[in-house]
Amino acid sequence: MYVAFDTDQASRRLTTPRRRPADCCGRATRLCCFPSYFPGQNIISNRLLTAFENARYVVFAPDEALVLRIGQHSPALERLLLTYGVTTAAILTAYNPRARTVSDEANRGAQAQLQRKMDELGLLWLEGENRAESDAGPCEPTVVALGIAREQSERLAQGLGQLAFVYVDASGQPDLVWVHPY
Repeated sequence: MYVAFDTDQASRRLTTPRRRPADCCGRATRLCCFPSYFPGQNIISNRLLTAFENARYVVFAPDEALVLRIGQHSPALERLLLTYGVTTAAILTAYNPRARTVSDEANRGAQAQLQRKMDELGLLWLEGENRAESDAGPCEPTVVALGIAREQSERLAQGLGQLAFVYVDASGQPDLVWVHPY
């Protein structure tokens, strides 16, 4: 498969079409590092926990938009990882740190900084977005970092003030990883 790179900006962002999938797949079933893992610090409300678990995590791959759900294997994502010769990916956003709404300007600036960080780290990355299950909630742009280590993903998410991020290993199954301390 041919992949175009955005060389004008010395970026390793993979060029992808701006398509939106029509609908989503089934319900999420599994969490990784459930917040109660951190004794005495379970400050995540059930409502927020459910929102993260049931969200649709969209990856704008070169040939299609992949809709991922926590705990559900994705053969398409597994193929995407194989295509780029990597075994891991992380879905990260800089939007709304600690699940608190901030201005559009602040969100866009933080997301642009995250994209620059991906380039500085020399990571291949795709664009994506996190969508609320009902489409009534927030829709946040994401960076889908390919070939990134879980520890590095966690440090980035923590630095962005995020409560959680999505991590995928070679199995093609997205897991929700809670960031500590939150």
